[in-house]
Parts: sequence; C-alpha cells; structure tokens
Amino acid sequence: MSQPRKPFKKIAVAFIVIGILLAAVGIFAGAKFSIISTEDGLKAVGKGDRQNEEFSLPEFKNIEVELSDADIEVIPSNEFKLEIEGLKGTRITHEIENETLIMNAEKDTTWFNFAMNFSLNMQSIIKIYVPEGTELLDVSVSNKFGDTQLAGITSNKLIVKATDGDVSTNNIQTNELAIENKYGDFTGTDVKTNDLILEMNDGNAELESVETENTNLKNKFGNTTLHDFTSRRAKVESTDGNVKVYGELLGQTNIKSSFGNVYLDLENKEAELGYNIQTKFGNVSVNGNQFKSDATHSADTNHQLDVSSTDGDVDVTFN
Repeated sequence: MSQPRKPFKKIAVAFIVIGILLAAVGIFAGAKFSIISTEDGLKAVGKGDRQNEEFSLPEFKNIEVELSDADIEVIPSNEFKLEIEGLKGTRITHEIENETLIMNAEKDTTWFNFAMNFSLNMQSIIKIYVPEGTELLDVSVSNKFGDTQLAGITSNKLIVKATDGDVSTNNIQTNELAIENKYGDFTGTDVKTNDLILEMNDGNAELESVETENTNLKNKFGNTTLHDFTSRRAKVESTDGNVKVYGELLGQTNIKSSFGNVYLDLENKEAELGYNIQTKFGNVSVNGNQFKSDATHSADTNHQLDVSSTDGDVDVTFN
C-alpha cells in the first residue's frame, strides 16, 4: 500500500510560501534582485552582477542586429562606438565584417530556463553610436523582447522586426522604412522616406512630421494617428481601432476600417480632391455636413480619397 503524499505536499507548499515571504521582505527593505537559471543551477543576482562594456568601432556602413531580449538604441554621436550593459555571463557577440556591424545573442544551451524577477532589470541594454551625417546603406534590427529606439539615421533601407516591445524612430531619412511590430506601440517623428511599410498586430501607431511617397499601413488592434502627414499614395487598413489623419493626402488614398472611427483633418481643398466615403454602421460627416451612410465628390484631379468603414463614424474636414 502506498504511503500518503500529503505531508510532503504541505512541506513543499510551506517552503514556497516562506520563500515568497522572504523575497517580499527583501523588496520592502529596498533589495532588488532576481533568480535565474545558469549552467551551474539557480542563482540570485543583483545590481552587482550587471556589467558595462564599451567598445570603439571602426567605420561601418551597415547594421545587422538579431537579439532575443534587450533594449536597443541607435544614437547620433561623433564616433563609432558600442556600449553593452547586462548581466555577467550574458553572451552578446559583435563584429565588423564587410563594413557591417553584426550583433547576435548566443543561444543558451542549458536545458532549463527560469527567471524570477524582483524589480531588477534583467534585460541587456545595447547602445550603438553612429557619427552624425553618416550615410548608411542597410540597417536591420530584429528584437524579440525589448524596446527599440532609432534616431538620426540616414540610410538606403531601414528594417525593424519586433515581437514584444515598443519601437520608436526619430529624425529618419531612408528610401525604405519597414516596421513590423507584433505586440507593442510604434512612434515615429521627423520621418522622410519613399516607402513606408508599417505592420502592427497589437499596439498603437503614432507618427508625426512624416513625408512619404508611398505608405502601406496595417494595424489590427490599436489606434492609428498621423500628424503633419504628407503622402503621395497611401493605403491604411485598421481592424479594430480609431484612425486619425492630420495632413495632406495626394494621389490615391485608400482607408479601410472594420471597427473604429475615422477622422481626417486635411489641408487639401475639397474642390481639388475627389472622394468616395461610405460606412455600413455609422454616420458620415464632411465639413460639418451630415450624411446617412455615404458621400461622394468628383473632381478634375488625380487626387482621390476612398474611405470604407464597416462599423464606425467617418468625419472629414477640408481646408
């Protein structure tokens, strides 16, 4: 007959409760630490286990970064330099090959990964310094967990892929700007590009002072706001969220919204822009004039605005 296991379960639960209580006492006392798995087993780490490394770099023309858990910044500077801050033992490699800065996070070969965070920032912090005025060719940043901030970049192509973290760009000039962000917000300011490609799964998109030849923007779950926005061809798709555009729409513009309101405050004159606006469940307003479900206007121009909404109001104001 097997022996009862309840006493052992009670002892195990008691140790877990005691551990949590001790951790709580440490936190209230001001301690900041985490428990992580290492090749040698579980280890408690604190501020003293973080290290800072700084590297002077030769000139490079491309950036290729692929990391799994880090905050990444590209910062305008007066020199090529790299700073890495993270827990001791964190394996992040970098090299310059064919004028390309290549950074990778080496995979953890341990069979068991565990982390318990008590107010200590466990993520690595990567800062890449690029001299102002440097014209880069291709910039590619892939980051699974962590924020990505890019500033002062002039390049041929700029591509960012993020799984879970916020992405922000500032003072960007590039032929192609492509942002793919699954879970997190995107903020872009002072952006000038020929092609703007933005694909969001769950997060808000907010752009300000943007000039683009061609815009292709998809946002599934989140609001989309474009301030001081000028595009010569634009396609905006929103599944669940409000769409707000302040600026000038030239060429062909298509805005499709499933669930959410659409608000357009345009610098265009109504006589210089043809439009076809319709909604299934909502109201349409053009310059304060109310329409039940659709409004159309023909103009002798190449500039055309088409707005289609399934469930939401559409409000358009012309200059």
